[in-house]
Amino acid sequence: MAVELVRKNIKNVHLSVLPPEGRVRLSAPFTMSEDSARLAVVTRWGWIKKKQKEYARQKRETQRDYVDGETHYFDGHKYLLSVVEESVKASVKVRGNGRIELCCRQGASREVRQRAFDAFYRSHLQTLIETKIAQYCAELSVIQPTIRIQRMRTKWGSCASASQRILINLEMAKKPTACVEYILAHELVHLRVRRHNEVFKALLEGILPDWSHRRDILNSYPLAFDEWSY
Repeated sequence: MAVELVRKNIKNVHLSVLPPEGRVRLSAPFTMSEDSARLAVVTRWGWIKKKQKEYARQKRETQRDYVDGETHYFDGHKYLLSVVEESVKASVKVRGNGRIELCCRQGASREVRQRAFDAFYRSHLQTLIETKIAQYCAELSVIQPTIRIQRMRTKWGSCASASQRILINLEMAKKPTACVEYILAHELVHLRVRRHNEVFKALLEGILPDWSHRRDILNSYPLAFDEWSY
């Protein structure tokens, strides 16, 4: 198995299995020997193969061109796209009967249409986060961090505890509210505990007793064309 070895100014190794094909990447300190790096991979061989099988089984979205008749996910539901050409700034709205509407100028490029969807998704996520973050921070006894929403290639979210900053993947707007709450709570717990140990799980369960069920729901949804994972 080929493994990408990335040298960084870090203290501990970090092993990742990346979508879509399960590529393996090991981030390691500059001081670690190649033999030690190989050992770090071998000792987690079973976990690597398990993650690769999960990626192979997971459904995939096809590339979206933002044209009439496409299906698009939002808040856990699948919608049929209707494109309305008007002389207005591109925007997106949810309509009745399972339809989502994109208003844009005639001949608008795919990039313009995608930016309209991204703005729509970002606004939705910001609203969801604002409804829960104060409650979760109070329950965890942590200071409310800075939250940023952006496209991420390999994770649903990440936490930089040193800088008190949490990143949420823009793709989460496509998932059910319960899944967004799970990712937000998950990253906030990392402000208290770095690793996914028993203390971490106990804190997360204190906020969301059904967190593992929410995680399973999240993993049941198709990955986007760009391939996202958590």
